[in-house]
Amino acid sequence: MKEWFWRMFAWVVTRECVAQWMVRRASLTPYTPIMSRDGERVYMHRYWLFNPYPKDEVERKKRWIRGRLPSARLHHIVHKDDDEHLHDHPWNARTVVLRGYYVEQLDDAGHVVAYRCRGHTGPVLFGQYHRIAHVSKGGVWTLFITWRYMGTWGFRVNGEKVPYKTYLGIEDGE
Repeated sequence: MKEWFWRMFAWVVTRECVAQWMVRRASLTPYTPIMSRDGERVYMHRYWLFNPYPKDEVERKKRWIRGRLPSARLHHIVHKDDDEHLHDHPWNARTVVLRGYYVEQLDDAGHVVAYRCRGHTGPVLFGQYHRIAHVSKGGVWTLFITWRYMGTWGFRVNGEKVPYKTYLGIEDGE
């Protein structure tokens, strides 16, 4: 039943008029883009669509009811992941491909791949590792819905999770 709901939801939001509206609406609320590892180009543009994350602890406490609701962003992924290892995410999420496509690598050896095209919807689970191995020309637009924070995200290296700050060499003050 639940998957049926998500397939119907994906069918609605991938209608061109709905997808165009979401892109126009989300473009009014940009979120920090993710840069390539070398910092030379944008890997992913991100835009808020609903319930942006609070900026600090004070704002989080004021908006306690919204903390129980999902958050939704639009992602415009313009390049493949340039990290060597697969990564997970800090929450459970749901993705819907609105425009374009991507190829997702699901195992460390690169043997298990999935082609994700317009209309695809699927869960993205905390502790489930993947990487974007290829994106269509012009990039891919996805609707990305997240639920509550579950823990830090990271990369799987030799079968072990390495927290993202350690993997990327980021100091806590950054």
